[in-house]
Amino acid sequence: MTRLWGNYFRIIIVVTSFLCLVSICSNHSIINLTFICMKEDFSLTTATENGTLKSAYDFNQNQKTYINWAVGFGTILGTFPMNYLFVRIGARIPFFSAGILSAIATGLTPFVAGQSMWIFVTLRFLQLCASSTFGWKWSFYLHAVSGSILFVTWFLLYKDDPTLHKSVSSKELLKIQKNKSEAHIKDNKIVPYLKIFTSPVILTVWFCAFTELSTFILISQYAPAYFREVLGFDIVTIGLLNGIMTAIHIPFRFVCAFLSDKISFISEITKIHIFNTLAVGCVGISFIVFGFIPAKHNITAVVCLAILECFMSFNSGGFYKCGTLHARQFSSTVISAIQFSKCVALITGPALVNLFVSDESNQSQWSHVFMTLAATTFVANILSFVYFMDQPAEWTKEENCSKKEQDVNC
Repeated sequence: MTRLWGNYFRIIIVVTSFLCLVSICSNHSIINLTFICMKEDFSLTTATENGTLKSAYDFNQNQKTYINWAVGFGTILGTFPMNYLFVRIGARIPFFSAGILSAIATGLTPFVAGQSMWIFVTLRFLQLCASSTFGWKWSFYLHAVSGSILFVTWFLLYKDDPTLHKSVSSKELLKIQKNKSEAHIKDNKIVPYLKIFTSPVILTVWFCAFTELSTFILISQYAPAYFREVLGFDIVTIGLLNGIMTAIHIPFRFVCAFLSDKISFISEITKIHIFNTLAVGCVGISFIVFGFIPAKHNITAVVCLAILECFMSFNSGGFYKCGTLHARQFSSTVISAIQFSKCVALITGPALVNLFVSDESNQSQWSHVFMTLAATTFVANILSFVYFMDQPAEWTKEENCSKKEQDVNC
């Protein structure tokens, strides 16, 4: 029987998984744009020390830092348990549970935002382990509903073992298992953590990921404030510009992944170096340029930031691909650790801003943040030329070892 999707059901899984990841990312980043809207909402007020009233949703810089840190600490605590569950029982139940938890926490945010600040921080913690008063709340409700729909759809489509999936044809199964070792296909559960965590290749992959993700996190958390205080855009324009940059960035990421797979006239390692330089080194250069564009040329600054985000799209063919090719069947552990570096970036980003920025309208102070991050990307990019490789590690081939020997290695 001819299937509607032919031999491309895996593409449906990839697209659905991608949208689910976008949902989780959007759930925790929407707060940074709505911070600007929330302080204008006086439907719930609190008294200040001098007896005047202010919006209960008007958070100071320290409170915003705690709220953003909650996401980082929540992700740190969730990364390794989630990886353990992925290895032991597969991705279906853990990923679905995490997505639904994120959607529930997002939907509850408007109800607790005006209550105890620490309840709000707790809710932000759970998320990762518009110009009208009504509008900012609905941004959370819509995120919660759309996220729930996406994860239920993914749960219905995805199975941990493609050999048992009725929608995967035998021809497609051969493509899925192409160039995979017997240990990879059989899903070896003995993970050599010590060898992974001491591999120079993997450590460099993680450092590149940390520098690139630090840039991404800083943009997602502080671009609305920078656009408002330095570049002088109004809130509606800020939302529109963020939407346009995302609309450009997402399809470009698919194009970069396609090019990484289909370009065949240069070697795999050369492609990895080129893509990684664009995703890491060029991002650092763009960040420096962005920090020194005068506020009167605010449109030019936005274009520069959009180009920077497009450079980030090349990471799929850079450090991500290197980590996957080198770790093979243990790539989920490597990718989980990249998520851990994202957790650290969620903490170091706000800390870096607090260190250099005391006045959000001072462009010179922001430029120190940008140059610090740019310097780390340059160091990471240089190290990638020293350590990156496209060959599987020896510890991915130890399929003939006894379980006792592998336990000792682990």
